[in-house]
Amino acid sequence: MDKYKLCSVYTTGKSTVRPIDEDGHDCGDVITTVEDDGSVYYAIYENIGTNEDPDWDEWGYYDQDLAKAVEEFNKLKEN
Repeated sequence: MDKYKLCSVYTTGKSTVRPIDEDGHDCGDVITTVEDDGSVYYAIYENIGTNEDPDWDEWGYYDQDLAKAVEEFNKLKEN
């Protein structure tokens, strides 16, 4: 199994907005909910586990720069 994988990461999120008081306690109903359409970024993931029990962790983050992610990934494959 390869130690590194070039990946695209799709993230989505949902935010629930509630008013609070100065002590951080809820003091009202939800005033709005916001959901994003999602976004994609490029990353390299490293297996910090074993071949039998893989544990993938993000090793490098490249935002929208696929060329840079590929460049770094190719360097890792050479080692």
